[in-house]
Amino acid sequence: MNYNAESALSSLVSKRKLCPTPQCSKESDFNIFKALKIQNNEVLICRFLAALLEPMGSHKMGITPLKEFLKIIGISADDAELEQASIVLEKTTDKYRRIDIVIYINNKIIPIEAKVWYYDREKQLSDYYNYLFKSKKETSNKIYYLTPDGHAPSPESLVNLKLNEDVICISFKEHIRNWVKKLKNDSNVDDEIKTILKYFEEVVDAMCKEYNELNSIYTALSLNDNQEYTTSDEIKLIIDCLKHKDELMDKILQQMLLKNIIADGYLLEKSADNKKDRNFTDELVTVKKGNKYVASICVGTNLYLMCNELKNKDNKNWQHADEKPWIYLSPEGIKKKFNLKSPDTDMLNDDKIDITDLLNDIKF
Repeated sequence: MNYNAESALSSLVSKRKLCPTPQCSKESDFNIFKALKIQNNEVLICRFLAALLEPMGSHKMGITPLKEFLKIIGISADDAELEQASIVLEKTTDKYRRIDIVIYINNKIIPIEAKVWYYDREKQLSDYYNYLFKSKKETSNKIYYLTPDGHAPSPESLVNLKLNEDVICISFKEHIRNWVKKLKNDSNVDDEIKTILKYFEEVVDAMCKEYNELNSIYTALSLNDNQEYTTSDEIKLIIDCLKHKDELMDKILQQMLLKNIIADGYLLEKSADNKKDRNFTDELVTVKKGNKYVASICVGTNLYLMCNELKNKDNKNWQHADEKPWIYLSPEGIKKKFNLKSPDTDMLNDDKIDITDLLNDIKF
């Protein structure tokens, strides 16, 4: 490295500390939406939102979702009107652009344009507005611009449209989350639908968290608008970190495990950098008693403990792979999965994992 890495790292850490850490609710053990990664797919998100808004939808909630959504964005309508409302996905304009969702209620037109990971294009909102409202010049004509945090669209997209008059900014973090939460807590909603709403609520949390994390990184790296440029040394350090991200993550996980694993009476050591010298391929930390090898603390997809042999071969707590006993480890207890393959900052909560009793099961 032909630069001062220590100084560059110190500078980046100082900038990162100024950025808020987003908080999320506790997730379900399994979430089909997150498994399909719909938080990264605006098209699927809009389809789900449109399905909820549909008055005659299979959700069996009738006009309630549409009525509650309109309340949240400050629009009133009679129940009879809502029953006749129609929801159109990807409405094509005269310039072959597509508006994500358009709600039609009698003479009301309520367009929603969602942006999560993509920027709005030149004249995009202006074209939508002129197409939908060109024959109706009313103060009630508005486009609802939906983003994770409610930020404003670009001036290039607005052109002559006025923010807070022609374009209203709404957010997944506040408006959509509050809407979904209200539906989820409705006693008239089926339990099956409540579960689906809970899953989507977690998707919204995950999306907003990821979006905030990315923006805080941009801020720390001075990549946002109206910021001074990142220094050359900082950029070089970032590039080197990206080049060696797998090795760096192994080192970070090792440090975390050595700090948070409790093994009374045993010695914890970093495993060898060379995987050929490890007891198991996934091993990050070696457990010893004196100079004797006892077990390996490993990370595959999840955190687990593996050894060569148990004192009692019929011990039902342990599983076996290639005749080697192993068991999941987690801050929430043994035999529970703790995913460290795709780690995030939540893993740095300093939650302790006591493996002393498990080590006492092992023959060495």
